[in-house]
Amino acid sequence: MSALPGAVVRTFISSSDLSAKKYFFVQQDADGKATIATGTVSAGTDVLGVVLDGGAASGDPVSIVVSGPAKVSVGTAVDEGDRLIPDSAGEAIKTTTAGDEIIAIAHEDGADGDIIEVLVGRFGPYAIT
Repeated sequence: MSALPGAVVRTFISSSDLSAKKYFFVQQDADGKATIATGTVSAGTDVLGVVLDGGAASGDPVSIVVSGPAKVSVGTAVDEGDRLIPDSAGEAIKTTTAGDEIIAIAHEDGADGDIIEVLVGRFGPYAIT
């Protein structure tokens, strides 16, 4: 599967079988390997980005969109422009909690289980205005 134009893709080593987790958020484990992101992200959490392809077994290479446009699996309804973080399963959810580290911004609306386009990056902590 090819990345969306403008995406920055890097290859990491998978900590487990990620082949069924395409479009899910991943983070770096203690060994530096890619594993499914497990919830609310705060400053200093090593979220890598979104799984694009690969990672069929532990130790396999996995392509991850670390910045730019990507597709992501949604864990609850989101609206275009929502600031997104991973839920406990690695799917994208909206945040309105001050201090959550924003990992992506929704480019379209989506419902639970949808695959939507987002902009992936490290956008800093969510601030209530």
